[in-house]
Amino acid sequence: MNKTIKHIRAALILGTAALASGLLQAAPDTPPAAPTAEKKTEPATLVKQMETAYDEIKTQLNGIHDRPTADAAAARLKNAKTALSAIGTSLNQTMLTSGEKQQLLDISSNIGRLLIQNKTILESNEYYGSDELRAAMQAFVTPMKKNASGAYIMP
Repeated sequence: MNKTIKHIRAALILGTAALASGLLQAAPDTPPAAPTAEKKTEPATLVKQMETAYDEIKTQLNGIHDRPTADAAAARLKNAKTALSAIGTSLNQTMLTSGEKQQLLDISSNIGRLLIQNKTILESNEYYGSDELRAAMQAFVTPMKKNASGAYIMP
């Protein structure tokens, strides 16, 4: 996997490792999933999915103004993070042109900047008293770093 794909994928995942330990464990009596054929996603679909995730994150963050809206946004932000993780997985199975890679990197960087900017605002408002929102934002931004090109990536 080339370096650009790694940066895009890392920017998309935005902290999956922080959530993985608690959320991705199967129940003890759950049988292992049957192997499935790999599905390849078209690059245009990945771009559209990322744009949709960005719009959802932006809408949720812009709608927070009190505890109930903060709690509601937290649940939707967790869903957006799950969607971004799935997109990151699809990137491993998709051949991208340099233009598509750049487009995906731009969107993922915009998502990172949006999260970082809003985290500062939310912190100054003490997350409107929502521990759920604090945890959702922490999971998104804690492992992110800004690289020399301005993209937010996982270390």
